[in-house]
Formats: sequence, C-alpha cells, structure tokens
Amino acid sequence: MRPSAQPLWSRPAFVAGAILVYLAAHFAARLAMAPTLGIDDAEQALFAQHFVWGYRFRQPPLFTWMLLPAFSVFGVNIVAVSVLRYLLLGLGYGFMYLTARRVIADPACAALAVFSYALIYVFAFYAHHDLTHTTALATAIAATFYVFIRLAERPSLGHYLLFGLCIGVGTLTKWNFLMLAVGLPLTCLVLSRYRRLVLTWKALPAMAMAGLAVLPGALWMLTHVDSFGGLATDITGVRAAQPLAAAMAEGTVELALAVLAFPLPLLPVFLAALALPAWRGRVALSHPPPAGIGADFLGTLMLVIIGLHWLLVPTLGATAFTERWMHPALMILPVFLFALVAQGRPSRRAITAYLGLIVLLVAVAFAARIVIYARGADHCGSCRALAPFAELTGQLRDAGFEHGTILADGFHVGGNLRVAFPESRVIVPAYPLAVWPDPAGGRQCLVVWRVDDDATDALPMAAANYLRDRLSADPQSPHLAGHVAANMLGSETRVMTLRYRLYEDAPGDCR
Repeated sequence: MRPSAQPLWSRPAFVAGAILVYLAAHFAARLAMAPTLGIDDAEQALFAQHFVWGYRFRQPPLFTWMLLPAFSVFGVNIVAVSVLRYLLLGLGYGFMYLTARRVIADPACAALAVFSYALIYVFAFYAHHDLTHTTALATAIAATFYVFIRLAERPSLGHYLLFGLCIGVGTLTKWNFLMLAVGLPLTCLVLSRYRRLVLTWKALPAMAMAGLAVLPGALWMLTHVDSFGGLATDITGVRAAQPLAAAMAEGTVELALAVLAFPLPLLPVFLAALALPAWRGRVALSHPPPAGIGADFLGTLMLVIIGLHWLLVPTLGATAFTERWMHPALMILPVFLFALVAQGRPSRRAITAYLGLIVLLVAVAFAARIVIYARGADHCGSCRALAPFAELTGQLRDAGFEHGTILADGFHVGGNLRVAFPESRVIVPAYPLAVWPDPAGGRQCLVVWRVDDDATDALPMAAANYLRDRLSADPQSPHLAGHVAANMLGSETRVMTLRYRLYEDAPGDCR
C-alpha cells in the first residue's frame, strides 16, 4: 500500500493526537472524581515523604523517586499522582508506537498495534485507577524494546550503553522486569541470526551500565532484606507442606490462566476481525526481514519469557501468578500480532471493523469508569476510591489534631491522611523507622486505625508495639480517644469509621 493511500488515522500526527486525547480524557475523569487515593497511590504517597535508596522489599524505588518531584511541583494530592501516571502511560504508548513502526512495514498496522493496548484490561481500565510500579514497568519495557530494536539495526557502542541503561532503570521499576532483561539475550542465543547481538565485547559495557544503574537499590536490598529466599517464596505464593506434584500442577495452571488473562479482551476481538490475515501472515515467522527485529524474534521472546516464569514453579514452588506479572512476556503481543497481519494482506473491511471495535470498547471502558463512580458505594466492593477521607480528616481537625506524627493502620488510611496533612509525618507500622522521615517537628502524635461498627476502642497491637519499640513512646501516655465516621460517597447506608488516639504532648519520637 502506497503511503499516500494510507488512511488519515494511521498517520503519525493523528496517532499521537489520538493518544493524547485518550489520556487527557481519562486524566480529566480521574480529577473529576473524589480526590481519594487508591491503594497503590496511597502507598506511594506514604513512601514519597523523603528520599532513601529503598522503601519496600517487594518493589524497587523508582516510582517513589519520580513522585517526590511531582509532589514538590503539584503538592501532595491526586493531581501529582495522576500527572505522573499519565506521563508514564503516554511515554509507554509513544515508545511502543515507535517500536511498531520499525517492526511493521504497514503504517496502518503499526497504528492499530498501539491502539490495541486500549483493548487490554490492565491498560484500558486497571491502569487508570490504580497501578503505580506496573505502569512504570510498562513504560520501561516499551523504552527497552525501542532501544533494543535500534541496537539490532545499528549495533553501535552507544546503543549498547543505552540498552544497558534501560535494563538498569527498568529493573528499578519492578523486579519482574528482570524476566525481560534475561529473556532478550536468551532469545538472541536461541535464534542464530541474532546471536551476534550478544556474542560481542559491547555486551560487557552494556552489562556494566545496567549494574551501575541498579547498584544503589541493590545495595539497599542486600543490607535490609533478611532472606532473599523467604522474600521470593512470599512473592510467588509458595504454600507450605504442599506436595511437589500438586504445587507444580497448581503453579502451571495459575501461569496459564495469567497468560490467557493478560490479553483480554484484545485476543478474542482480534481473532474475530483479523484471524485470517494473521494466519496468512505466519510466513513472517519463517521469512524474517534481512535486518532488524522480525516477528520470529518477538514470538520466540514471548515463549522464552513465559518459560522463565514457569521455571519459578519447580525451582521456588511458585503457585501464584497474575496477569500483572505478564508485562515482560506479553506486552509486545499487539506488535507481534500486527506484524503477522501486515504480511497477510488484510482487507479494508476487516481493518475498518477492528478499528470500529476499538472505538466502541474504548467508549465502553470510559463510560464504565463514570458509571461505577456515579452509582456510589452501595454498588461496589471495597470501594476505596469512594472512601470519605475529606470529611473524616475534617473531623480529625475538629478533634484537635493540627501537626505532628500520624501513626496509621494500613497504606490506604495512611496515604490519604498524608494528603490531608502534608506537613505531618505519616507512618504505618509494617515498615522500619528508617523508611520514614525524621519527626515532623510538631507537638502532637495521632494514632488512627479503621474499625468495623462493632469494634472495640482497643489500640491495635501492631500500633502499640511500634509506639513502644520504634518511637520510644508509652501507648498509655495521657491522650484523647474517640472516633470519626462518615458515609461512603454515594451511599446512605455504608459508613467508614476511624478510631483515634490523640497525644497532645507527643511522647518519645512520635511528634
């Protein structure tokens, strides 16, 4: 197809504009809703109180580092978190489009490849109200693919160093990025025509660059984690005393389900509209392009990384896999699929039908966000986004809290209190004191925890122990005790209740 015959929607300016409009609409929708932070956003609001080399063993620190300057510019609020989220999503889509343009000869198929991310649940819906590290991971994966493809086209030392930097930075977004970092060179070794990319001295400075980028976070892990084996088995969901055969069967099934869940609803929509040209285009697997990366490499890479995930089953006894873990293996899937379609001579009717389905499902997903919020807390599960923190924190101010240290039970409560009291230090008991900043300089100490309607006013054991052991404060020091309560947003029946202890003369280091 001649460039002049390409439809308007496949031209780079239109693709860029469509991505911007799509992200701007979701950004505006998020700001129009309640300013309550979701669980991931609340966690990051807590950690982004000051800079340290590491915050949480299960996740590396890059997203938190990026959030710190966002908070300094926009304030500690949902605006800062959302700006960072949509900036990362925009960069990720941009890099995937650049990747698609270099892998796929047909500009229309390249455009459809990047539009197809709006048909993958974790991008189309989940990423707009939650996911922090996973969003940063997706951006790092997209950037790494683009740099790797440029490296394959022109294997200069500069490209190797840039690739090494991508590997290091990507590892700091989320630990499972290592699956891609290992999968790319393994795939090069499996496919003989790509071995030259690995079997070269330039790979050594690339590895050094990756190591330098990840070194500070790695050193923090080495000095703070008690057991890497225990951490790995905790993350992968190992169950104690489970027979090997049962564990392997369960882990294999869970991995298969995660692999199938990640591309939904993209895969059935794609097959309904474009299965025939994709089947015809399978010739691209056996006839790759003379230079650069072809569909053969992308298809093999996905299988290799899925295989690396499966190795966690017999080696660590992994039994828990989710679709969010599949980004390193399957994020490139739309580019792979449309690399096949481009070789299979798709009809204009099929292309138009697929594009129409994308527009329809994008509208459905956007409307679903609005409807779920508008229906209120009587029609959702945990309803974290509908928690009435604005009213609750107003009641805490009325109770007398102004400034100091807040010891909160859990990320969600703590992160939203951080938004309400940005000058105070907010702590959750699950993490060592070194993760949190120095005392805020106030004179008050506020302990807050969420309770059910029939709960007692007893201080939770974790909070009492943290006060005594980490903050050198006597939990029985003179204090005011009480509770605050408010209806969940959009509900007349569901109530959120927080109990509190307010120490006016802050004991120990709780100040």
